[in-house]
Amino acid sequence: MERNLAAGDTAGGRHRFRLLAGRFRLTGGNIQNVALAAAFLAAQAGGVVSLVHVPRAIERDFDKMGKSVSSDELMAELRALDRF
Repeated sequence: MERNLAAGDTAGGRHRFRLLAGRFRLTGGNIQNVALAAAFLAAQAGGVVSLVHVPRAIERDFDKMGKSVSSDELMAELRALDRF
């Protein structure tokens, strides 16, 4: 998944993806759920999976587990990386 996301994103895509990966402890099942949810979000938007879809997919998966995480906050963190 990392290879596909980073290849279709900007030059900093790999670094941003690693930031997201390091922020959460996800089991293999959670990773699969997030990847699938991101794919559905991308399909609904008529595009390909990108880092825009992953934070929303993480938020949905965490919500199912009764945990709180904001996709808006995650996107703000990713945008902040672009400023450096």
